[in-house]
Amino acid sequence: MRRFSAVVAAFLFLVTLPPGAGLQRSNAANQADKKAAGKTADPPAKLSDKELFKQWDDLVARREKILKSAEQLRNDFESAKTKDAQLKVQASVEKLRAEFEEEIQPGLLKLGPAVFERRPTDPVASQIAIGSLMESGKYAEVVSILQRLIKGDGDNRDLIENVIGMLFEANRFKDVTAVADKLAEAKDASGRLLIIDSTSHFAYQDFDKARELAMRALKAEPGMRQQAQRIIKDCEEQPELWKKELAIREKEAKADDLPRVVFKTNKGDIVLELFENEAPNTVANFISLVEAKKYDGIKFHRVIPGFMAQGGDPNTLDKDPSNDGLGGPGYTIACECYTEKARMHFQGSLSMAHTKENDTGGSQFFLTFAPTTHLNWSPGRTEGCHTVFGRVIEGLDVSLSLKGPDERTHEGADEIISAKVIRKRDHPYVVKKGKNKG
Repeated sequence: MRRFSAVVAAFLFLVTLPPGAGLQRSNAANQADKKAAGKTADPPAKLSDKELFKQWDDLVARREKILKSAEQLRNDFESAKTKDAQLKVQASVEKLRAEFEEEIQPGLLKLGPAVFERRPTDPVASQIAIGSLMESGKYAEVVSILQRLIKGDGDNRDLIENVIGMLFEANRFKDVTAVADKLAEAKDASGRLLIIDSTSHFAYQDFDKARELAMRALKAEPGMRQQAQRIIKDCEEQPELWKKELAIREKEAKADDLPRVVFKTNKGDIVLELFENEAPNTVANFISLVEAKKYDGIKFHRVIPGFMAQGGDPNTLDKDPSNDGLGGPGYTIACECYTEKARMHFQGSLSMAHTKENDTGGSQFFLTFAPTTHLNWSPGRTEGCHTVFGRVIEGLDVSLSLKGPDERTHEGADEIISAKVIRKRDHPYVVKKGKNKG
């Protein structure tokens, strides 16, 4: 019974979530939506503004009342001294849950779009609109709503910060900074906001702004100290590495002869330029696998927001999710990152995946969403580095939008429909293979 406290907490979380599309909701709640679909007397389009806003305000008031009641019930449960008292609290929570899922939530979802159209600064209606837009990937419209809420009269900072967090999880770093920079101007900006804003600037190599925000977060909130210090350290190291990288890219652009591969994914095309000058064997391996059609149909089996999308495992072609991430081409190749020539990880880098041991790469690779300094080689470092062997030159937004499998169903991962070499140098690409593995 003591675990029921977590149930109450979960219900509180449900009530305070944006009541829009894209939320993970129970089957019971979805069925309740269907049952309650006709509970408001008239369709929103037929309601006058006065009738619409009255129904809406009543639902919002009921939602707030349930929230307060649920918070009180959580306290009652924690202080209950007998099992009977706990059961009584549980029954009260289940009654609130039924009212919320069968009447209030469906009503809000039904009226929300009409309310948002007529009263676009309404915070709850805005949440519904944002949920729908996030689900359909209309991020520019989400940003527009958030900017309007910032200019509004109400205190919508919690809502805005929650949506900023959702944008960050979707790797929409420039959308994050377009909104967060404005909130960060406030002297009392939260440490969480400052860290998200700082990390987003860092993601697309705006190191000066990232450091400035991290310094503020360091002073604003002690709980953010470790994160802020890490960003500050990275921002001190990265500018010189980025300057060197840009110089290399300028020379590569003039030569204009590096191999290129295009991934046709279900999200769109990603064009990759391969760093044959610094990682010739890794590039030869990649090209040989592409030409052998080894990447066609492969899924991105591991995606971590703010970090990277990993693919290239032939095991994702079968129907057994338990072996995803364990496969390879049947051999390994040596790392090419333990050298002064090694390229570093920035946003859009293409890098080789391997086990904790050196020289265990095969077919798996990852695309970075942001600079990943902890994977870079540095003098004296002998392990933990990864070989950067290319970068995204077209389709960065596609790369940033990649999703992995659903944790519960193991379905829904984005995939490479086909891979094709669209340019290479005029010589054979012979792979130096290591031991048989994977």
